[in-house]
Amino acid sequence: MRLPYPKLCFALYALALTTVSLLPAEKLSGASFNDKAAHFLCYALFALVAAGLPLAGKRYLLLCIGLILFGLGLEGAQSWVPGRESSLLDALANTAGVAAGAISVYLYSRRTHQSPTM
Repeated sequence: MRLPYPKLCFALYALALTTVSLLPAEKLSGASFNDKAAHFLCYALFALVAAGLPLAGKRYLLLCIGLILFGLGLEGAQSWVPGRESSLLDALANTAGVAAGAISVYLYSRRTHQSPTM
C-alpha cells in the first residue's frame, strides 16, 4: 500500500512524534500501557512511513540510521522537559522498533520483488 503524499506523511509523523515525546509529564494521560512497547511500535511505524519515501537501498538504510539518531536526540531532550527523564531502555526500544520496521520493509520487498522501499 502506498501512502498519499509520502513526504507530507513522513513530516507530519515526525512532528507528531516530536510533540508527544517532548510534552511535559502533566500533559500526558495516565493511560496504562507498556511504555517500551509504545516506543517500539511508534518507531517501527516511523520506519514503515519512511519506506513510502522515494528512496531505495542504501539511502533508506541511511534514513533508518537517521531515525535512530532522531530517537536518541528526543530521549536526550526529554531530560530538559518538566517531569520527564531520558531513558536508555526507551532509546533501545526506539532502535529496536526502527530495526523491526526496516527488516519488515526488506522482507516485504524481497517477497514482492519490488524496490527496498514501498
